[in-house]
Amino acid sequence: MTAQELFALDAPVSRRHAALLNLTVQYTAVLAAVAQGIFLVPLYLRHISLPIYGAWMALGQLVNWLALIDPGVSDITRQQIAYAHGSRDFRSVGRIMGSAVCAAFVFALIPLFLGLLAKNAILHSVQLNSEFSLTLEKAWVLGVLAISISLFSFTPAAILQGLQKNGPYGIIYALGTTVGLIVNVVLLPKIGILSIPLGLIVRSSIWAVGWVSVILVMKFCNPQLRLSFTAADVR
Repeated sequence: MTAQELFALDAPVSRRHAALLNLTVQYTAVLAAVAQGIFLVPLYLRHISLPIYGAWMALGQLVNWLALIDPGVSDITRQQIAYAHGSRDFRSVGRIMGSAVCAAFVFALIPLFLGLLAKNAILHSVQLNSEFSLTLEKAWVLGVLAISISLFSFTPAAILQGLQKNGPYGIIYALGTTVGLIVNVVLLPKIGILSIPLGLIVRSSIWAVGWVSVILVMKFCNPQLRLSFTAADVR
């Protein structure tokens, strides 16, 4: 299969094949989370002191709460892209893709801005030992950056899912998850707790760059696909 055929908008897609690929990705994500919980926590405790790890667990939950700011751009995008693609309205597909990626970028900046703005107040509320405060301050900043990149990446991922390009989506998902985990484990003995958010940054960056790259390749392979931005789609 050529790249033109693989990334063609009007290429025939087996619903069964697409569903199986999507289920495979979802179950892989669940298994990866379980494996990390079983194998990584003992490894963390071997290289990270208990007070620092406990403080990071508290801060990590607060970082995850920033994800609640997400207004659901990816969910709406997936539905609209799937409808336009099913109707063979490729002009609308390009318009929705461009508008959604721009909107996702703007909304991804909000948790980053709020996280940095609230950094001192949050670190103070955790009542950290001054010995650990600088390390955990860096970990907080890296964690906020990771969640912002991750939130942005969900929208190009939703676009590929709406277009039923589950093959490229799944490959990049697995690549990002694997490389991020490797970075985490390799850097853990050297930089301790900072390896966790750094691994997340690498993972989400591979997702974002990879999925956006697939969209750009699709634009190149489909002359009828023109990415554009309209304020009406954002509203």
